[in-house]
Amino acid sequence: MMLRLADLTLLNTRPSHQATELADLLQRHSVAVIPCPTMAIEWLQDFSVSAELADYDLVIFTSVNAIQGWHQAISKSLSAQATAPTKVLAIGRATAEAGRKLGLPIQTLSEERFDSETLLAHPSMQQLQGQKVLLVKGEGGRDLLPTTLAARQAQIFSLPVYRRTALPFCEQQWLRFKESDHPVLLISSYESFRNLLQEAAVVSPQYLAFDSSAWDFLELAVVFSQRIADNLRQNGWNRPIEVLQTQSNRGVLDALQSYIEKSAL
Repeated sequence: MMLRLADLTLLNTRPSHQATELADLLQRHSVAVIPCPTMAIEWLQDFSVSAELADYDLVIFTSVNAIQGWHQAISKSLSAQATAPTKVLAIGRATAEAGRKLGLPIQTLSEERFDSETLLAHPSMQQLQGQKVLLVKGEGGRDLLPTTLAARQAQIFSLPVYRRTALPFCEQQWLRFKESDHPVLLISSYESFRNLLQEAAVVSPQYLAFDSSAWDFLELAVVFSQRIADNLRQNGWNRPIEVLQTQSNRGVLDALQSYIEKSAL
């Protein structure tokens, strides 16, 4: 019998403020959804650098949360920000869409792969000597962007506008998820997945081993980037993986549909 969307149960690990719209979309398409946020987002307000885009030659937003955090933090009108003579970039398509909704003249530098590596490889990102570059981002995270841009002699200014904090394990939801017929794990970041692993290991230490039989119950992992998929495979993960083509709610639904189509072949 062919697998259908209605057969799937997705563990929605997104932060609460991002989980509801995704759950609504999937449930409209008959996918069962179990909420289990692994991280919470705390918005930051005290900055050591200017949040005014016009103060920089180039501004890079790393995520939708970066857009939302910056939006909450600025004191001037968005219309003034939107007309600032600044080049504004987003790493991902969903981030660019969120910025455009706020009136930002924001663009991506790729139509296929959306990650820091692809952005840094673009020809327009090679000659940055002396340019003032603002990175609007979460607290912590990878250092690839600032390190590479600094090596290209750009002046780097970091503006963390949110902080990720780990949440307690949703043990009851996890047990329901394991008992479902075709469970699908959503992994939006490697950090949130590591947090889930640490918490699940309290129930069973076997979850810490990616190639453990403890994961045999899982139908599929849906991941937000190829980098996450690569990390999983390098650590021995042997369950099916679907990588989002677009980091958005619709992208999650499309990934599920893609998996079903492949399984029918």
